[in-house]
Amino acid sequence: MDWEGIGFLENPLDTDPIKQKTLSLYVGHKEEVRICSKVLAGKNVNLIIEGARGVGTTSFANLMRFEAQEKKLYFTPPKEIRVEAGWSIETLFAAIVSNVVRGLEMAFAKKVVKNKQFQDAKAISNRISEVYRSFGAQLGAYGFSGGLSYSKSTEVVTQPVIVPSNVLGEHLEELTQVIKSLGFKNGLLIQLNNLDVGIIHDEAHLKYLFNALRDYMQTDGISWILVGDKGLRSFIAQEIDRLDDIISHEVFIEPLSQADFKKLITRRVETYRVNKTVELPIDWSVMVYLHQLTHGRLRYVFGLLSRMLRILHIGDLADKISLETAKPLIDRLIKDRLKQKSLSELQEDVLKVIATKESSSVTTIAKTVNKSASQISHTLRILEDLRLIKRVKKGKNVYVHPVFDVVLAYGKH
Repeated sequence: MDWEGIGFLENPLDTDPIKQKTLSLYVGHKEEVRICSKVLAGKNVNLIIEGARGVGTTSFANLMRFEAQEKKLYFTPPKEIRVEAGWSIETLFAAIVSNVVRGLEMAFAKKVVKNKQFQDAKAISNRISEVYRSFGAQLGAYGFSGGLSYSKSTEVVTQPVIVPSNVLGEHLEELTQVIKSLGFKNGLLIQLNNLDVGIIHDEAHLKYLFNALRDYMQTDGISWILVGDKGLRSFIAQEIDRLDDIISHEVFIEPLSQADFKKLITRRVETYRVNKTVELPIDWSVMVYLHQLTHGRLRYVFGLLSRMLRILHIGDLADKISLETAKPLIDRLIKDRLKQKSLSELQEDVLKVIATKESSSVTTIAKTVNKSASQISHTLRILEDLRLIKRVKKGKNVYVHPVFDVVLAYGKH
């Protein structure tokens, strides 16, 4: 999309979360911001931020930690740590140490270059990076990607353990002392993302990871923000007593109201347009429709708008996109996302049943599509591997929940 061609310096519909340099774009959740600011004024904080995917949980967390950094309360790495499925505790800590080292080097190169504690941590980080590159993974500024696998059946993480987690934890403590010497009163603030139970992470594995992480979350001078889908807090309360006991505060991020959504769009347009006459080439009725359709999930809204604009070549059009034009195109774009999964007819039939309800049992689905329970169970396992559903076992029964892509594609609007 040629945003310059229609009068914008950058894409005002960027789906990336708010970053340190774009904090001024943040809109909404004033009460949650006020409360969390007070929580983060203290030290040794363990904060949970949860909400539906795409509503802005990462942006909210970024706002809180970067504002705390501006107040010199904490140092926080420039990028949140996206915890990937199947990570071992050693992999997680290696990613954390790597992020902190890189962040300190970027911000305070001259002040830490001769610091022994920093140099020791950097040497460990470089050593781990080399081994992971040989292993087929990559350790960079933002963690690991690729080459890592996790087996649900054996619960074995097939990742190399180069340095034990307790040793990495000691390096993290030493880096925290370096951070305090740089003037950050409360030490280090770490943000862990992607903690989506049953969608990104298998429940059994996430339970292992949280139990292993718990003792480190009581390290003096290190605070944590855990960000995940709705249900993260209740999962911790029900499954990880040891971690539940040390949570300082939790906040649930609701979707923006329509009024705040309009403020957000207006602020982005005003920030990136080249002059005051430039507007988005989309009728506000389209924005309202998408806000309602997606239940305020901003990432979906911005993603659909951007793809729609690319398809319509809006730079060649004289008028704005109307709701009448947009509706059939939006429907097509939503369904195109699932076409990439190459679903069978039965799989689509099952998804259509699941999409209309928050929760469905295997028996109900089997009766509705006129198939055996065993055939449906097999189909559901495939759909779960494709991350289109979440299966939850309650007693002897299994209940199925659709992911939001499925609700959009096959639900009733």
